[in-house]
Amino acid sequence: MQRKHKNDRSAAVRFFTIFALALIMGGLASPQVSAQGSRQDDIVFGPFGHPIAGATITVCQATATGSPCAPLATLYTDATLTTASPNPLQADGNGNYHFYAPAGRYLIQITGPQITGPLNDPDVILPADVSSSGAGNNISAFGLTLGGNLTVAGNATVSGTLTPTHFNPGAFTPSALSVLGNESVTGPRPRVDVTAFGAKGDG
Repeated sequence: MQRKHKNDRSAAVRFFTIFALALIMGGLASPQVSAQGSRQDDIVFGPFGHPIAGATITVCQATATGSPCAPLATLYTDATLTTASPNPLQADGNGNYHFYAPAGRYLIQITGPQITGPLNDPDVILPADVSSSGAGNNISAFGLTLGGNLTVAGNATVSGTLTPTHFNPGAFTPSALSVLGNESVTGPRPRVDVTAFGAKGDG
């Protein structure tokens, strides 16, 4: 039992060491300013906690079914997603594998020696690369609380109710405006249509 724990611990240390080196080398070798994909790194472990050399890794769309799973995801060799890579792919002699793919959710299916039946990991999430020029261009939230100011350079569309505490727009051209509470208007006195109050308007 003690030997197994030692092997598990050393495998974990190797995994994090390799993962850290991959991140460092990737950052130093080729900083991807226009990167669009995310990199997935992992190790295939057998039932006794040992890495499985030469395991087959199949990466499929999140909705995939079957064995081998289908439909397959499109994988790449680099973060710019310009060169497609094989799918399925093989783990190396230490069970390591990696691939690039667009950010999203995937199903990873693993087969190989010492593995009984395919191993399915249905919820592998690849986060968006923060260095991507497209990252952060579309933000969706159920609630957003700002402690400072919000500046909108383009257009803002409100489909629900806008409840401002202090509202001071530079230009405001609504097609309809409903005001609850008191209204204070500064500037020239507005022209009043007296006929709306029953006057004839004949002087």
